[in-house]
Amino acid sequence: MEVTFRDEDTAALVAMLDVRLQRKSRRNIQKKAYYRQDKQVHTYLKTRASELEAELGRLSRLPRSSLVSWQDTATGLHDGAVESLHHNRMLKKRLREYHTLTVLLRDMVNSTVVQSSPTGTWLASNLRLHRVRLHAHPEARRHGLDWLTQVMYHNTDQLLEKYAFPSRTPYSRLADITVDTSHPDALNYIQRYQLELNLPLECALPLAKSYFQSGASLEQLEVHYKVKQFLDVEATSSLSDSMTYDVVIDLTAHTQAGTTRLCRIFQEDNRCILVTQNIPDDEKLPSKNTDSKSLTWY
Repeated sequence: MEVTFRDEDTAALVAMLDVRLQRKSRRNIQKKAYYRQDKQVHTYLKTRASELEAELGRLSRLPRSSLVSWQDTATGLHDGAVESLHHNRMLKKRLREYHTLTVLLRDMVNSTVVQSSPTGTWLASNLRLHRVRLHAHPEARRHGLDWLTQVMYHNTDQLLEKYAFPSRTPYSRLADITVDTSHPDALNYIQRYQLELNLPLECALPLAKSYFQSGASLEQLEVHYKVKQFLDVEATSSLSDSMTYDVVIDLTAHTQAGTTRLCRIFQEDNRCILVTQNIPDDEKLPSKNTDSKSLTWY
């Protein structure tokens, strides 16, 4: 019986043999890699075992007096546990004291009667500067800085008349707040604070001026990752020696928009007026998404 191979059969047979040869070659390569890795692991383990035996021999030759006994270890752990229990009891006792103090303070606040009720004119001030823009043009900017502080200064008497402070006894203080919602486009938060100091004006005034002009110190700002930059120094200096304009930037907010503060001191014969405000809309500074206008008289 004669068998005849066609070209197609020959090609298929050759392809099958090639696949078998490739598979055998891959297995040989994998075996060699495995044996090589196994040899490396064996060498490493043998070396490591020798090192550990040497370390064990070194430790066995050390004097026994340098090792802490199990009894001493147990005693130390017991003392630490007793100290922790004592500290825990002390914290629980302090927590109960704080809870008691909170209840007492809440009852005191609820039972406290306001010594002086707000006057009938206890409304939001008509002085509304929240939409005033500080322009970048040098002359307009200088005029704006001057006007913003002058308008606060010349409204001082009207402000004191509207939010009259009652007569106080020595060493007493007044602190109250109110929220005015009469304006549909703005919410006004008003706070009065009065404290009588038994000090001459010439003693208290320098301290008040220093704190008023400097604000938070550089060290305090650094603790909270903030930086202060004084703005328009030449313009403010030309207007008044006691006038400053600065911006404080929070480095953790990842934005260049900061909180501005415009301050100025006006000296009269019988009183000293310190005014400060923030500038929400300054053309030279990045704008903030939300901001409010704050006016403060001292």
